[in-house]
Amino acid sequence: MEQTTTTFISSQKNDVQPTGDHDSFMVEDHTFFLSLAVVGFALAAVNTLGNTALLLTIFRDTRRLLQTPPSLLIANLCVSDLVVGLIAGDLVAVKDVYRFQHLPVPNKLDPIIRLVLGLSLFVSSGTIIALSCDRYVAVMHPFKYKSTITRKRVKICIALIWAVAFTLCFLPLTSIPEVIFKIVYAHTHASLPAILLTIMYFKVFRALGKEEEN
Repeated sequence: MEQTTTTFISSQKNDVQPTGDHDSFMVEDHTFFLSLAVVGFALAAVNTLGNTALLLTIFRDTRRLLQTPPSLLIANLCVSDLVVGLIAGDLVAVKDVYRFQHLPVPNKLDPIIRLVLGLSLFVSSGTIIALSCDRYVAVMHPFKYKSTITRKRVKICIALIWAVAFTLCFLPLTSIPEVIFKIVYAHTHASLPAILLTIMYFKVFRALGKEEEN
């Protein structure tokens, strides 16, 4: 009888123990998502304030800064980064707040975050490539720079970058297969920019090295 009672008490203790572990895990889970939310809002605020300050600096002195093509590209890059901090960064933090409070995350949050991140990533990559092309022409063909890199052409380039970015981001809404979309997304957002930047910087550094030797 005593052995049966002891066995019963032991089984009751074993049944209670996982509940305590689960509760402690939930507390840690709360802290984890709260930390993510705080860090997310902080990074989004820093991103937003920094890019806003840079844009204000550029547009305050429009006569000097916006007259040069590189400044237009830098301003476009700031706008792209500002969109990430202002929209995607805050929405990711809001998502962590929902998780922290054990509330169901709205289904629309993830598509919006992916759309903004994909859009900004392509615009940033395209703008960096355009800036690299600008420096490439300046180094390789300095006498043709002013006639080749004009404000009008840079504005057209910026418009095309945003147009292509929106087109790529809305491809999932079409009937295109998901596999093809992933391949296109990977190459346009990662592979192609990496290859182009590597080639251009290699040529620029090689040209600079030859000038130093001469």
